[in-house]
Amino acid sequence: MKYYSELAKPNKEVLEIIKDLHTKYKVFLFSNTTEMSNNHNSKTGLYDYFDDLFLSYRLGMKKPDQQIYRKTISLIGCKAEECVFIDDEIKNLEPAEKMGMKTILFNVLIDLPSELKVKLRKLGCL
Repeated sequence: MKYYSELAKPNKEVLEIIKDLHTKYKVFLFSNTTEMSNNHNSKTGLYDYFDDLFLSYRLGMKKPDQQIYRKTISLIGCKAEECVFIDDEIKNLEPAEKMGMKTILFNVLIDLPSELKVKLRKLGCL
Protein backbone atom coordinates (compact mmCIF):
# COMPACT_ATOMS: atom_id res chain seq x y z
CA MET A 1 0.00 0.00 0.00
CA LYS A 2 2.85 2.38 0.80
CA TYR A 3 4.43 1.80 -2.63
CA TYR A 4 1.08 2.25 -4.38
CA SER A 5 0.30 5.46 -2.48
CA GLU A 6 3.63 6.96 -3.57
CA LEU A 7 2.87 6.23 -7.24
CA ALA A 8 -0.85 6.96 -7.22
CA LYS A 9 -0.95 10.63 -6.33
CA PRO A 10 -3.57 12.53 -8.33
CA ASN A 11 -2.09 14.89 -10.91
CA LYS A 12 -3.48 18.35 -10.11
CA GLU A 13 -3.27 19.56 -13.73
CA VAL A 14 -5.19 16.54 -14.96
CA LEU A 15 -7.78 17.05 -12.22
CA GLU A 16 -8.26 20.62 -13.51
CA ILE A 17 -8.89 19.25 -16.99
CA ILE A 18 -11.47 16.86 -15.54
CA LYS A 19 -13.13 19.78 -13.73
CA ASP A 20 -13.29 21.70 -17.03
CA LEU A 21 -14.83 18.72 -18.80
CA HIS A 22 -17.29 18.27 -15.98
CA THR A 23 -18.82 21.69 -16.66
CA LYS A 24 -20.21 20.35 -19.98
CA TYR A 25 -20.14 16.57 -19.73
CA LYS A 26 -20.64 13.67 -17.40
CA VAL A 27 -17.27 12.21 -16.51
CA PHE A 28 -16.77 8.62 -15.40
CA LEU A 29 -13.82 6.63 -14.13
CA PHE A 30 -13.53 3.23 -15.81
CA SER A 31 -10.56 1.42 -14.30
CA ASN A 32 -8.93 -1.96 -13.95
CA THR A 33 -8.33 -1.80 -10.25
CA THR A 34 -8.23 -3.77 -7.04
CA GLU A 35 -9.97 -3.24 -3.74
CA MET A 36 -6.64 -2.07 -2.22
CA SER A 37 -6.09 0.64 -4.83
CA ASN A 38 -9.75 1.61 -4.57
CA ASN A 39 -9.36 2.11 -0.82
CA HIS A 40 -6.35 4.37 -1.38
CA ASN A 41 -8.01 6.35 -4.19
CA SER A 42 -11.09 6.88 -2.04
CA LYS A 43 -8.97 8.67 0.54
CA THR A 44 -7.24 11.00 -1.96
CA GLY A 45 -10.39 12.79 -3.11
CA LEU A 46 -9.82 11.57 -6.67
CA TYR A 47 -13.28 10.07 -6.93
CA ASP A 48 -14.92 13.41 -6.16
CA TYR A 49 -14.15 14.50 -9.73
CA PHE A 50 -16.32 11.80 -11.34
CA ASP A 51 -20.04 11.25 -11.72
CA ASP A 52 -19.65 7.53 -11.18
CA LEU A 53 -17.03 4.80 -10.96
CA PHE A 54 -16.82 1.60 -12.98
CA LEU A 55 -14.17 -0.53 -11.29
CA SER A 56 -13.14 -3.90 -12.67
CA TYR A 57 -13.01 -5.71 -9.36
CA ARG A 58 -16.62 -4.68 -8.65
CA LEU A 59 -17.86 -5.53 -12.15
CA GLY A 60 -16.12 -8.91 -12.22
CA MET A 61 -14.48 -8.17 -15.57
CA LYS A 62 -11.62 -6.05 -16.78
CA LYS A 63 -10.44 -4.16 -19.83
CA PRO A 64 -9.92 -5.07 -22.64
CA ASP A 65 -12.78 -7.61 -22.37
CA GLN A 66 -15.45 -6.26 -24.73
CA GLN A 67 -18.21 -7.20 -22.26
CA ILE A 68 -17.07 -4.68 -19.65
CA TYR A 69 -17.33 -1.88 -22.22
CA ARG A 70 -20.85 -2.96 -23.17
CA LYS A 71 -21.87 -3.24 -19.52
CA THR A 72 -20.45 0.18 -18.66
CA ILE A 73 -22.18 1.86 -21.62
CA SER A 74 -25.42 0.20 -20.58
CA LEU A 75 -25.07 1.38 -16.98
CA ILE A 76 -24.28 4.93 -18.12
CA GLY A 77 -27.25 4.89 -20.48
CA CYS A 78 -25.63 6.37 -23.56
CA LYS A 79 -24.44 5.34 -27.01
CA ALA A 80 -20.80 4.47 -27.66
CA GLU A 81 -20.64 7.24 -30.28
CA GLU A 82 -21.36 9.79 -27.55
CA CYS A 83 -18.30 8.78 -25.51
CA VAL A 84 -14.68 9.79 -25.41
CA PHE A 85 -12.58 7.05 -23.85
CA ILE A 86 -9.15 7.93 -22.46
CA ASP A 87 -6.73 5.18 -21.50
CA ASP A 88 -3.03 4.62 -21.10
CA GLU A 89 -2.92 1.36 -23.08
CA ILE A 90 -3.65 0.85 -26.77
CA LYS A 91 -5.03 -2.63 -26.08
CA ASN A 92 -7.76 -1.00 -23.94
CA LEU A 93 -8.58 1.60 -26.60
CA GLU A 94 -9.15 -0.92 -29.40
CA PRO A 95 -12.45 -2.38 -28.06
CA ALA A 96 -13.75 1.14 -27.43
CA GLU A 97 -12.93 2.19 -31.00
CA LYS A 98 -14.64 -0.93 -32.39
CA MET A 99 -17.78 0.09 -30.50
CA GLY A 100 -17.65 3.59 -32.02
CA MET A 101 -16.15 5.59 -29.15
CA LYS A 102 -13.66 8.35 -29.78
CA THR A 103 -10.41 7.44 -28.04
CA ILE A 104 -7.36 9.16 -26.62
CA LEU A 105 -4.11 7.50 -25.61
CA PHE A 106 -2.84 9.27 -22.49
CA ASN A 107 -0.61 8.07 -19.65
CA VAL A 108 -0.83 10.37 -16.63
CA LEU A 109 2.58 9.17 -15.40
CA ILE A 110 4.40 9.96 -18.67
CA ASP A 111 2.44 12.39 -20.85
CA LEU A 112 2.05 16.10 -20.19
CA PRO A 113 -1.42 17.37 -19.26
CA SER A 114 -1.06 19.93 -22.07
CA GLU A 115 -0.96 16.99 -24.54
CA LEU A 116 -4.29 15.77 -23.18
CA LYS A 117 -5.77 19.24 -23.64
CA VAL A 118 -4.63 19.30 -27.28
CA LYS A 119 -6.18 15.89 -27.94
CA LEU A 120 -9.46 16.89 -26.26
CA ARG A 121 -9.59 20.15 -28.26
CA LYS A 122 -9.14 18.17 -31.50
CA LEU A 123 -12.26 16.23 -30.57
CA GLY A 124 -14.13 19.45 -29.71
CA CYS A 125 -14.40 18.62 -26.03
CA LEU A 126 -12.55 21.65 -24.61
